[in-house]
Amino acid sequence: MIRHMKVLALGAVMGVSTYVLRLVDCAGTMGAHKPPILTMMTGWYRSVATTASSATNTWTSNVQWLDQPPAPTSGQDAGSPMTINMIVFYVPDPSQSVIKLHPTWRGQPRKADDDTGQEGATVMSTTQAGQQAGHRTAKVAISEIYTGRCRGANDDATRLNLARLAFHETMHNQMLLLDNELHHGHGGGFAAKVVDGSTPNTVNTRDLGATWGRLVPQWPDGFQAWRTTSADPLGWP
Repeated sequence: MIRHMKVLALGAVMGVSTYVLRLVDCAGTMGAHKPPILTMMTGWYRSVATTASSATNTWTSNVQWLDQPPAPTSGQDAGSPMTINMIVFYVPDPSQSVIKLHPTWRGQPRKADDDTGQEGATVMSTTQAGQQAGHRTAKVAISEIYTGRCRGANDDATRLNLARLAFHETMHNQMLLLDNELHHGHGGGFAAKVVDGSTPNTVNTRDLGATWGRLVPQWPDGFQAWRTTSADPLGWP
């Protein structure tokens, strides 16, 4: 009788890192939009994970809706499952901005207040103000989507817009790029000023994936700050 045996090749031990994205429906009004958005973002982030992986490290992604303010997370490893790498806050409009609740930007006027065509925003604070793209180290970055400005001709169009705007803002956030720095030179599509297409293109996924090893601190306390402020009719800055 011939017995077949598996021979395992000896080689470098592969590392596995997890990129954790959390989506927050601050006002709890998105209802049936949430599952399709999750499906789209999960698929797109799976594509980014493929581009982020290398011969020595495999990236996976964990995309979920965050229904309760999170407990403090441990660890500072950009690929640790204990670390929330990215948060996107969905808020009704700029008057209920999470960004303007953070001490760094509290009460400061934002471009989106007057520009009704702006459907989302990302801000970032770096260790040295004025650093050029590619040389920044973030202290905190916050991304938000204005749901009231994202309505399409039908539910499918609305959901696509809500999802791809979230992907766009995560590019600003994770890549630490200001408006025109992202909008020009990163392949158009989901990186464009007016987000285009039904899926991120190969340049979008490649450029985002190339930065996944960098931990950009988020503001998990923004969820509770929004809830606390929304309970007070006079609380908005």
